[in-house]
Amino acid sequence: MAYLDQDPGTQYNYFAIPREPSTTLLRYVFWAFAPCIAAFRYCRPVISIDETHLYGKYRGVLMIAMTTNANQKVLPLAFAVVDKESGHSWGWFLECLRSSIGHVIPNECICIISDRHKGIKCTIAEWPRGDDGSIWVFHRYCLRHVDSNFNTHFNDPTLKALALKAGYATHEAKFESIMQTIKDVEINAMSGVEPDDPIIARLIPCTYLISEDLDKWTQSHDGGRRYGAMTTNISECFNRVLRGTRGLPIAAMVKFTWCKLVA
Repeated sequence: MAYLDQDPGTQYNYFAIPREPSTTLLRYVFWAFAPCIAAFRYCRPVISIDETHLYGKYRGVLMIAMTTNANQKVLPLAFAVVDKESGHSWGWFLECLRSSIGHVIPNECICIISDRHKGIKCTIAEWPRGDDGSIWVFHRYCLRHVDSNFNTHFNDPTLKALALKAGYATHEAKFESIMQTIKDVEINAMSGVEPDDPIIARLIPCTYLISEDLDKWTQSHDGGRRYGAMTTNISECFNRVLRGTRGLPIAAMVKFTWCKLVA
């Protein structure tokens, strides 16, 4: 991967474990091309992160960070290949990402949108604050993942659609109106149900949604950090663009991503 050195702004890192007698096990590798890092200055301070599994001879996970400009054009920021999705691997990827792009907009807070993987949540929560107590990054959840998990609990298409509308609502009054509708659905569902009926246990969707930290999944309580970006769709779409790389060795994968971005 000598071509990574051709532009001094390109960032890459790796994490390896020494093995006896003279071998090394490569666990993680990270790369972010200089033009992408420089272009982040002209994009919204919102980053979508996601992962996809590799297949073929070389197994592992491909992690990707994406952003968009004000015209909704997507920009891939950084990539990593890790052995598996875990708290340690997500933490390592996010630390590499921060060290690569943190200087581009040093006075701007970043919003990271992701699913609710514990490794991502813990890493962002534990990042140090500035000397003045300021936060470098805000974490927001992908609304589609929140809605999917919500539907797993309640398995009700009407409630699922209402939860999605609540997340997308831009004003608190609209959000409260939708939540009241969800409460009404609960009341109607409980009508005529015996107190010891098992259905009682699942008729608490409002409580479930409110317990999810409203600033993390709703646009109305977001504080403007998302700039209207509610999902990780851009990362997942670009993963499909890179579908042909998922069976390649790492060096070939890095070259493939470079060629795709240039094209």
